[in-house]
Amino acid sequence: EDMAEQETRILLRSGITLSAPGDVVLDDDAAEEAEPAPENPVVSPGESKLLFSCYCEFVTPVVVTKGILEIHNTALVFIPEKKPLPEPEPEKGEQVERRKTRTWPLETVREIHMRRYLLRQSAMEIFLINNTNFLLNAKKEERDKVYQKVVSQRPVNLQWYTSRAPSVVLRKSNLIELWQRRQISNFEYLMHLNTIAGRT
Repeated sequence: EDMAEQETRILLRSGITLSAPGDVVLDDDAAEEAEPAPENPVVSPGESKLLFSCYCEFVTPVVVTKGILEIHNTALVFIPEKKPLPEPEPEKGEQVERRKTRTWPLETVREIHMRRYLLRQSAMEIFLINNTNFLLNAKKEERDKVYQKVVSQRPVNLQWYTSRAPSVVLRKSNLIELWQRRQISNFEYLMHLNTIAGRT
């Protein structure tokens, strides 16, 4: 079954209306062509309740985009700032990507991990059921508020979430025991270790 059809069904079940195919992005490598971010939020007030919003940064290996993160009872929405891009002017594809409003239905959230960014405990990494992930950076108190709001909605596919330090998470988990019993492979064990340590 086509991935786009699966995502569309999830969005329809979440009560989110798409004004254009480029309005909702679950994968950073999706669609090269997209319209600029709309003036109004992707999730309209009549369809979803806004729980919390804050300024944050959407962090990728290439660029950091500043904007506003909105927490709705059905989705996370990142709306980038509409400031002029720095010189030299980036390529067209990069410009569209940076100005794109992103929406992630809460149904697609699988894991939430607290992360360090620039040596500060201020970031959060979110993994989705389509095996993609993204990093958000904000003030620590706002990051913690986002975490609380998302977890309180009890996303149906949320399998793992913690605000503890990586060393505590590893100690409390049964990961080593599963590996010793050969219930997980060496590769799975190392991938879990890297995820807990923030090396994703």
